[in-house]
Amino acid sequence: MDKTEKIIKKEWMDLGFQANYFFVSLVVNTFFSILSIYIIGYFDEVDSNMFVRLFGLIALVYLVFLYFYPSVVAFDFIQQYKEKNIPKLKHPNRWIIFFLNFFLGVTGLVWIIIYVWSHIPGYVMVEIVTFEKKNEEQVNNNYKSQTVKVKNETTTLSPKYINSIKNRLLELNELNRKGLINKDEFSSKKKEILDQL
Repeated sequence: MDKTEKIIKKEWMDLGFQANYFFVSLVVNTFFSILSIYIIGYFDEVDSNMFVRLFGLIALVYLVFLYFYPSVVAFDFIQQYKEKNIPKLKHPNRWIIFFLNFFLGVTGLVWIIIYVWSHIPGYVMVEIVTFEKKNEEQVNNNYKSQTVKVKNETTTLSPKYINSIKNRLLELNELNRKGLINKDEFSSKKKEILDQL
């Protein structure tokens, strides 16, 4: 029976300007900000009913969200890197972006600068999550490991690595049995292989 195994690996990635995310969010945010401003303006003009008031409140909440949007992107609250199998990617300068956003974002120019900056993560350590289908035997082999004592330290070795060393020792033994190497060469090579444990 096949099982899905979750594989998490960490690696450094150089992520430059995220143009796709930037331009998509720019178009979406521009559209909804114009709509929100129009709704709030309409709300002021008319003796509005309950639905108009509700839309006015939603528009106001959206504009507050838009104001803090650079911080939202920097902390990756919207998880925009999921399609790259990165569940969370926090900007290295997220706190600077947040404080600039909070205190100086109202100036407009600072808001635009941090809006662009939040879409440039730079060189970051990321966790990449992938899912692989494996049969039950492969999954069990991945979780099995052997522990050996080396120089007063406990080290966990993968079955693949141990099999590689076993194969090399068997080949060496075969060479010795056939007389292709002498006893000294056999001993030194054996020691060399075992020292890799």
